[in-house]
Amino acid sequence: MKRRMPLVLAAITFLLCFLLNWYRDHLFNTLFLFCFLLDIPVVVLFFAVFIYAVACLVKNGRNVMAWAAVGMLVFTAAVVLCFPFREAKTRLELALYEAERLEVIALIREDKLYCDSMGNVRMPEKYRMLSSDGNVVVYEKEEETVVSFWVFRGMLSGSVELIYSTGGEERIRQNESGHPIVSIAELKEGWYYVITDY
Repeated sequence: MKRRMPLVLAAITFLLCFLLNWYRDHLFNTLFLFCFLLDIPVVVLFFAVFIYAVACLVKNGRNVMAWAAVGMLVFTAAVVLCFPFREAKTRLELALYEAERLEVIALIREDKLYCDSMGNVRMPEKYRMLSSDGNVVVYEKEEETVVSFWVFRGMLSGSVELIYSTGGEERIRQNESGHPIVSIAELKEGWYYVITDY
């Protein structure tokens, strides 16, 4: 068991790093800036496990488990630095909750959900998990439909929206509301992953 310990600790570290990054937006919305305090123990754990695995290698260079642990930690660092967690999670949630999002859009078109003067709609409880803060923004609902579900609502650091648009990317750009659009990527027909400078 002692020979496997570096690999077990590296696997736990990978899992914690992955989960922390996968749920980072939710943690930020819930804990605000305090969510970054969660990074400290995970980073300390990462380096502690790395040092432990290297020490095991120095002690016994033929310890395959220690080599595997170092490899897993390098892989962990690469995943944390390079994997697009937010976009991957958005793609998965689009596949899982597209029908519910289309129900919300139908309710908006039928005027069964109230829009304030800014186009904000507070969704009913059963739909709130579809947008990071429980709100959607309705840009258009008459001739064309353009509705934004928040993925991440930043504060002077950029925001990410999942926008449903029957008029395509052009209609989204026409409804840009003073917050410059950084990029638009079509995830599937009618659904766009939009990064804004808001």
